[in-house]
Amino acid sequence: MKNKFTIWLLIFLASYLALSLIFPPEKKEVNPSSQVDLEVKSEKPNYTLGNNIGIILTNNANKSIELIDNCPTNPLIVSHYENGVYKMLTAKLESVDCASRKKIIEPKETLKIKYDGYGPALFSEIGRYRIDVKLTDERIFFTEFEIKQPGALKTFWNIIFYKPIYNTLIYFLTILPKHNLGLAIILLTILIRLILLAPSQKAMHSQRQMQLLQPKLEELKKRHAHDRDALSRKTMELWKEHKVNPFGACLPMLLQFPVLIALFYVVQDGLAPSSAILLYEPLKNFDFTQVQTLFLNLLELSKPNVYIMPIFVAGLQFIQMKLSLAKAGKKAEQNKGDMADQMQVMNKMMVYFLPVMVGFFTASLPAAVGLYWGVSTLFGIGQQLVVNKK
Repeated sequence: MKNKFTIWLLIFLASYLALSLIFPPEKKEVNPSSQVDLEVKSEKPNYTLGNNIGIILTNNANKSIELIDNCPTNPLIVSHYENGVYKMLTAKLESVDCASRKKIIEPKETLKIKYDGYGPALFSEIGRYRIDVKLTDERIFFTEFEIKQPGALKTFWNIIFYKPIYNTLIYFLTILPKHNLGLAIILLTILIRLILLAPSQKAMHSQRQMQLLQPKLEELKKRHAHDRDALSRKTMELWKEHKVNPFGACLPMLLQFPVLIALFYVVQDGLAPSSAILLYEPLKNFDFTQVQTLFLNLLELSKPNVYIMPIFVAGLQFIQMKLSLAKAGKKAEQNKGDMADQMQVMNKMMVYFLPVMVGFFTASLPAAVGLYWGVSTLFGIGQQLVVNKK
């Protein structure tokens, strides 16, 4: 019995050793940055193609850490995972200021590294990437992340809204003197308003018709005060007879929301060279470093402006609201005391509430977005004057 146990034990050990030699355990590479002096991580675990890549370095040691930097080539060591191995990528920028590029991280200090300018050359393909940080004492720390294709919704958004607006803005920048961003936004705004001219004109006309129908609506409310179904039916018949859409007045605002959102992201991210991947082929070689973001020597369009732009935009919005509801205001005075006139009360509140809300948002967004909204509102005031005369 003892001999049999010994034989089986020897067979088991021999089998285990043989299997260990044939199928060695997988060696897992451990990121030393999570254990010792330097913590290295990307701002996001996953990026969408065209996003600006950011790396965060944190010195957890009690002494300074010096990075090896081969400026003007890209900061740190970038590799792309291809065919089972990491392949090192390099890009070079002649215009980079090497003296300003930080190489020493003090104890407990955090350094953020952005790949502005290097992005199109380094991160133009989907897949897995690795960033290695090599120190002067030969130690290497790293982080990994993935770049993915945009989802279906974002692809639709890019094709229909973002890329056309972005490329149109860049085209205007290429033909304008000194690549002036303010003038480019004004031209873009006028172009968009001309494209939306027909639906916005129709919406303004619909809103005007609603105001002119107010006395007849008041008569219906009095006549059918105790029969809601009849009131709803007669109101719909009146709107149909005069070809009025009660929700038509909201159309210009709804049409402009996607444009506003797209313009916000264009100003926030689109002026970085890393976004060149979203440019159409004829614009691929545009030099982003030449864009002039200072408008009229007064407004820095890439940053929020909390004094001039909010007051300017809110004031124009107030004028447009007053013009669009001018006749309704007179009708409201004639029908004073009529509690059924809820629409007029709401319109009167909107005259003051909407400009304040728009001014508040303008103060929190880049001034370029406020410039777009201000010029667009000014265009709308002109349209409203034409509608009012008719």
